[in-house]
Amino acid sequence: MGVDIVKKIVTVLLIFVMSLSLSINVKAANNSYIAKEFASILYDNNIDMNEVEYVKTNITYDEHKVSDTLSTRIVTYEKIYRYIDNQIKLTNYSALTTPVYEYINNYEVYSTLFDKKTNEEHAKGYVRANFRYNSEYQEVKCLSTAAGEIYANSGYSIETSHRTQNGTTSEGGAYGEIKFKWGIWDSLTDKISIKCNYNGVVNYTVN
Repeated sequence: MGVDIVKKIVTVLLIFVMSLSLSINVKAANNSYIAKEFASILYDNNIDMNEVEYVKTNITYDEHKVSDTLSTRIVTYEKIYRYIDNQIKLTNYSALTTPVYEYINNYEVYSTLFDKKTNEEHAKGYVRANFRYNSEYQEVKCLSTAAGEIYANSGYSIETSHRTQNGTTSEGGAYGEIKFKWGIWDSLTDKISIKCNYNGVVNYTVN
């Protein structure tokens, strides 16, 4: 095997290892941010992270057609936790246990603008929501929302907005917009509405 070929193989392997390491570091940093955000929500509700039990993770995929050539690929990601407070609250009349709440931590809707013919991805953004719900008391609330850009290729940009949109005590909601912009006049806005009921069932719509 020639020296040049060996050098090329070594170079390719080094690039692969470096890219893998970068990917792991980015994921770790993102997970660290999410963990801090969730911990902050629990702290605001006087709950210790150690009192929260992980339940499951759900991931779904969908596609929102924009035109004959463009489309947005939608991916949702949710992590569900359960908090059980076994402390007894004593009153003059009876002994009552505090409500058992469950949390949906960072229900995230990712929208990616891509070319359907070449499958080339141009830009990607997200809308995120956190919910707390209780089936027994039929209560649910969106605790916080966020939105932002994941990436945008040259010539493309993203603008986002978000807000909580709680309808009633039995329906929690969040709303966010991901606006893709390219060229001089071209733009597309995904208007994302996220709803959660008191059983912890989450649905989203994109307009």
